Amino acid sequence: MILESVSQPNVVSKTSAAEILFSASFAIWLVSALLWQSMYAQYIPIFIHYAVRIICIAILLLAELVHSKDVRQSVFGLVVLSLLSYLLLRVSYNSLVDVVFFIFCSRWMRFDDVLKLALVVITATSICIVVSSQIGLIKDYVVYNDIDGIKHYLGFRYSLYPGVLAFMIIAMVFYIRRTVRFVDLLWAILLLMAVFLLCKGTLSLILGICFVAVYFVVSRSSNDSIDSFLWNAL
Repeated sequence: MILESVSQPNVVSKTSAAEILFSASFAIWLVSALLWQSMYAQYIPIFIHYAVRIICIAILLLAELVHSKDVRQSVFGLVVLSLLSYLLLRVSYNSLVDVVFFIFCSRWMRFDDVLKLALVVITATSICIVVSSQIGLIKDYVVYNDIDGIKHYLGFRYSLYPGVLAFMIIAMVFYIRRTVRFVDLLWAILLLMAVFLLCKGTLSLILGICFVAVYFVVSRSSNDSIDSFLWNAL
């Protein structure tokens, strides 16, 4: 009992340190990725963008080593990931390489915790980008054509990106809450409609409404059905 009481704080502090490192790396990486997809990218030198990604991966690997009870197993897994990443880099240097590392190193994190962190970071960063475009800090491209009419980019480099982010936010909120109230259904549809009217993202609107409608029906059954449905959707 004495040995257990002495060793337990070490385990807790070790796990907490690893979770803090992972959360910091993931949050910084998400902010960097979103800014790079916004008009802020024109103010960010490309070498700084790559440097931030490399630093995030380095912090992530440190978290893996801190948490790991079997260093050899973690090192072997990281070597395999490095080889896979090299193959991906040969094709194209994109964020898919980073995602592979995050998926591997998040296996000991609670999915809900990772999702809550992603929800906060994505929502806050997206709001900052949209507000920045409306107050003039970055450009809000506005284009017009006879089919879509006026289309806003809301500070992003692609007009469809706000719709994708809106869908992601709705899916994460619904998964975290598990149950949907009528007010949740209302704000989700209003958000999708608002983004559609501004950005004309038809696909995001259709997918979002289908997701909300199906989830609302599924949520009336059981939690097991909800988890299965949302896992497939996410």
